[in-house]
Amino acid sequence: MREAIASTRRRICATLVDGLLFLPLYMLDKRVNTVGGDEKLVFVYFLLTLQLSWLYTTVLHGWRGQTVGKMLLGVRVVRSDTRGQLGWPRAVLRDLPIIVLVACASVVWVYWNVAYFAGQESGEIDQSAEQLFAVIANADILWFLLEVGTMIAHPQRRALHDLIAGSVVIQVEPPPPRTPS
Repeated sequence: MREAIASTRRRICATLVDGLLFLPLYMLDKRVNTVGGDEKLVFVYFLLTLQLSWLYTTVLHGWRGQTVGKMLLGVRVVRSDTRGQLGWPRAVLRDLPIIVLVACASVVWVYWNVAYFAGQESGEIDQSAEQLFAVIANADILWFLLEVGTMIAHPQRRALHDLIAGSVVIQVEPPPPRTPS
């Protein structure tokens, strides 16, 4: 028996829950950005936190097929052909467009900061970095719109990343509540 395909609403709500999990980090980012401190430590902090969102989804999808949001909303990412576990290679493939965008942003971030630390800062480098960040942000928005559009249009509600990785999001029964022993 095939499991039911997860609804668009559940998928979006799961994504929102996952986004809420990152809210404290976002608030900490704002605090670190305004307070400052050791510039090299702040640089490493932001470089690492930039990687957390794709690591979060890739690791949890590869390991269990579910992020925390998906667990709470009773949905799971599985292989579209066998409905088996997604696995690590497909989890990476599923998130590859985001990984590439984050890698591009990271390269710009590193270049911009290394130039600053080396005393090579200039208005031209600042402007170039800001333009590249804008291009990356626009590519991210375009990717998001393509994702939502394909999820809405596809009969199995498969987003573009699902089509790339050969995955589908299904509805699963949430785990039964634990009873005290």
